[in-house]
Amino acid sequence: MKLPRDIEDAIADFRELPRADDYVWDAGPSGIDSILEVVIEKYQIDKPRPERLIMENWNAIMGENALRCAPERIDSQGRLVVAVANPVLRRELAFSRKRIVAKIRRLEGCNDITDIEFRAG
Repeated sequence: MKLPRDIEDAIADFRELPRADDYVWDAGPSGIDSILEVVIEKYQIDKPRPERLIMENWNAIMGENALRCAPERIDSQGRLVVAVANPVLRRELAFSRKRIVAKIRRLEGCNDITDIEFRAG
């Protein structure tokens, strides 16, 4: 509970505590609009997520192999982990790793993708 400044000062004097130089009054509750703006900006909710962009463009990125593999996640090092149907396809895709990463990095918002990892799945 906030008290008026003169009462706060009297209590501080009585308890032999220093008086508050920077007395801040409670401005009251914030509106939901201002809270939403802060959350949207902090978590970048309004910006496209790389995961979504990759999924939307998966056929263009992978071409004829799009149905035989699927993106799983982006790890903490910025690598896209892709589940591949079989070892032969995994080896084939490993040869075109740089080309695939270049296609992904051309998508707006996917510049942080550094590499691609193919896993059996």
